Amino acid sequence: MALRIKCNSFGSQKPRCVHTGEDGGPPVFEIPKSVLECFLDEGFLIVENARIMSVSESTIYRRTRCFGLSKMEFSAITDEELDRQIDEITLRFPNCGQVLLKQLLAGRGVKVPRANLRNSINKVDRRGVQFQKKGRLQRRVYNIRAPNCLWHVDTNHKLIRWNIIIIVNVSIADFMIEKRGPNRGSIITRKSTHNQHIERSWRDLYQGVLHFYYELFLFMEDKNILAVLHYIYLSEINAKLDVWRNASAHHRVRTTRSTPLQLWIAGHIKDLDMNDVTIDYESYGIEDIVNNNQGEQHWPVFPPPQIAFDENCQSELDSQNYTSVNY
Repeated sequence: MALRIKCNSFGSQKPRCVHTGEDGGPPVFEIPKSVLECFLDEGFLIVENARIMSVSESTIYRRTRCFGLSKMEFSAITDEELDRQIDEITLRFPNCGQVLLKQLLAGRGVKVPRANLRNSINKVDRRGVQFQKKGRLQRRVYNIRAPNCLWHVDTNHKLIRWNIIIIVNVSIADFMIEKRGPNRGSIITRKSTHNQHIERSWRDLYQGVLHFYYELFLFMEDKNILAVLHYIYLSEINAKLDVWRNASAHHRVRTTRSTPLQLWIAGHIKDLDMNDVTIDYESYGIEDIVNNNQGEQHWPVFPPPQIAFDENCQSELDSQNYTSVNY
């Protein structure tokens, strides 16, 4: 997989050469400042930029110096302010790791050295650090042809006790068949044992977002105060999931040392003709040995939650303006 990503990161052709002055000097590669800024913002290394553009590393170094760009620009923030930011994030997203905390900070426009981030985490969230060490799993290497060649569609049922299910777009199958045509593997349905790779993402999501609500809803259930749970918390959970999704897109994958967004960008710069590729759809995306004799698992199907209150309850909610903070 690492070899495929490295090969895929090479650009198909070099940038156009242009003459910049009237002194008859040698031509230079036309590399816009906006392109370099985009790559640096997305975390690409100098060597990766050079491979994508099919130029030398020294060319990228010279051009970044000429444009005044640098990966070493950090936010002017005090240790106390950084501790406060980390404390706020860990309250909203408990049990998330150092790398995801870094991306959640970046979502707030805060960029700090790794050593400063680690020191702040150890001061503010020592319990979370110990929790992360205990919960490490063995990661499997994923093997597909290129980015976006295969997507897993799954649902998360950790909060199903309260009729809350984390889902993706349920119209994906209809869209793929309509746009790409039938009988070509546009949508592949299999047993749940073939969906192993997304389980690692579900674990991170549960630790970082859903675990807090799982414990909270259990407490509320014991106190018998679940009457307006969906009314108050559905929008907040969806908002946190959006933040988490953006942070995960900038989270480096260990096996490729690239973020999902970097893999996506590199895969689009390299013009791959996927129509000429023959794929065995019966085994596509399957890495590990699974029990094919296992019977189909029939999961319960729940209708979308219907949030309906009588007039008195709705008037009370509107007048009090309940939120997850004051409820």
